[in-house]
Amino acid sequence: MRPLLALFPLAFCAIAAHAQPNTEPSRWGNAPDAPVAAAQPVPPPVGPRPGTPQEQIKTDVTMFINNLNKGHAFMNNNGLVHGVNTGYFGANQWAKNWDALGVQIKLDDIIIDNTDGKTATVTIKYNAQAGPELLNELFKTRFKDGTSETLKLQKELMWGEEPWQIVPQEKDFDPAKPETGIFAYVAYVLAQKGEVPTDALPYTFNTEGARSINNLKQLCLGVLQFVQDYDEIYAFQLQYLQEAIMPYVKSTQIFRIPASQQSYNFNANLCGKNITTLAEPARTILFYEGDNQKPIFHYAGKAAIGFADGHCVLVSPEDFKNAIWEVKPAKN
Repeated sequence: MRPLLALFPLAFCAIAAHAQPNTEPSRWGNAPDAPVAAAQPVPPPVGPRPGTPQEQIKTDVTMFINNLNKGHAFMNNNGLVHGVNTGYFGANQWAKNWDALGVQIKLDDIIIDNTDGKTATVTIKYNAQAGPELLNELFKTRFKDGTSETLKLQKELMWGEEPWQIVPQEKDFDPAKPETGIFAYVAYVLAQKGEVPTDALPYTFNTEGARSINNLKQLCLGVLQFVQDYDEIYAFQLQYLQEAIMPYVKSTQIFRIPASQQSYNFNANLCGKNITTLAEPARTILFYEGDNQKPIFHYAGKAAIGFADGHCVLVSPEDFKNAIWEVKPAKN
């Protein structure tokens, strides 16, 4: 017997559908012009789906592209990606970043390489352009003329019908590689499970990195002022960091990363230590984005780091190798 909690959403949807006429366009026609509410999936089609597998595939791929062009990349494409996870952590921020890019894709051709009626391999040829907000070099390499992608599709039972869904790549897939195609990238993001690895969602604007650096500068300055008032000692335990430096920074928002609203992490190795004993403050990490001493390089492949001397920069993985976590006493 299925749990009542599992059946409740289905019963609720059935009641809602009975109470109101379905005024939405068919899923297999043009995508709706208005964004779908965050808690509502695209409504199901009514009756058997018309057309041959080849015609259905071209309809679904075209709809996927139209949704990207209209700024409906997340909600309206849920049913067109296999294994989609509606409402994953980080989806809202990713969708905002994507929509702000102003991506416009012109479809040139859909070539169905093979299909057995349940699975298919297709090659999509297209031209893509992005709006003036596109500053990230990582994404500039993706949006170029004359691009083609080969994708795997499969039919999936959903809402009483079987849309052709893009099957996201999993094995050895790196969404940050410039050669990753637009459709493969979007499908990968939409199909994430649970909390998305933040480095799989590279922030799309240089301005996001600049805003983070601005926050880090204020945090570092606050810590330096605190240390000056407390005999050159990082006189707080990690859990009391915000309380300790709040009088110096004045705003709780400074403690959160602008792009994700997650908290910055402080190098716990410094708690209780004397700043004058640091051998190289300019290389010693104070604040970073990430966890467990693993920064996230999601600003065009760089990480936002604040150092113990107060300077804050975007650091590449190669440059990060020179950073210091442990407290190394200064030589006498």
